[in-house]
Amino acid sequence: MVAGVEATQVAAKRLADMGFTPGVRVEMLRPGRPCLVRLNGTCMGVGARYQQSILLTIVETRAERDERRSSTPLRE
Repeated sequence: MVAGVEATQVAAKRLADMGFTPGVRVEMLRPGRPCLVRLNGTCMGVGARYQQSILLTIVETRAERDERRSSTPLRE
């Protein structure tokens, strides 16, 4: 989830125009430079220049949390 953007005014506006605004969910599809993300239902590449400006918070969905818990071995 986008926590914020720390960039120049021009870069911050460009990222906002792309949809990188606080509270928006971002799904990483492929890391790298550029990385490939899904944002607001759209897949896009984000170059290294912009990657370092986007502040994210990791959010685990309920399904992911349940999957992680179910795959954790129980101790006897």
